[in-house]
Amino acid sequence: MKCTWSRADIVGTKQVINASVEGFFAKLTRRRLKYGVFHSVVDLQAAINRFIKEHNQEPTPFIWKADPDEIIAAVKRGTKRWNQSTS
Repeated sequence: MKCTWSRADIVGTKQVINASVEGFFAKLTRRRLKYGVFHSVVDLQAAINRFIKEHNQEPTPFIWKADPDEIIAAVKRGTKRWNQSTS
């Protein structure tokens, strides 16, 4: 069976995951850490663990909203431009 994933697919997937992770840590920073006062590493860890427990009480699944055909077309356009600029 031939793999149908291209390098662009993998890079795009990494970007989506990276954005989700960055969003989570930004929310953690804004809601729990930015104005917190922690007297020890244990206090900091406890605050982070509380945030994670609260965050996981109402999990929301990631819903892909982009049209795959538009993504593929954009990748093809970008690849074409890249190839033209490097040749």
